[in-house]
Amino acid sequence: NVDFVIQTPTSVASVKGTDFWLISDPISGDEIIGIEGVITLTNSETGEEVEVTEGNSGISNPDGSVVLEETDPNSIPEDPSDEQEGPSQVRIYLDGPNGEQRVIVIDYQ
Repeated sequence: NVDFVIQTPTSVASVKGTDFWLISDPISGDEIIGIEGVITLTNSETGEEVEVTEGNSGISNPDGSVVLEETDPNSIPEDPSDEQEGPSQVRIYLDGPNGEQRVIVIDYQ
């Protein structure tokens, strides 16, 4: 049972009750940093996949390759919600075809 799926031009990440970071770049590819739980990272070009778990990073490249490696703790972004009390937000930034930037804001408690 998959709870949440993230799709980028390079990859599909199936998230199963976990905490993770997704860093996506259309040129260099996608990186999933596993904090807790399991993420199945699948490269859209080749179908190659890896299971990303706590302490590991999965990298999906535009050439179709997928790599699993131990996470460098210094590569984990700061989580602003760690210090925040009360309602939290998720912001998703999107670049439109004409260069305009849009943001989707999700408020949650």
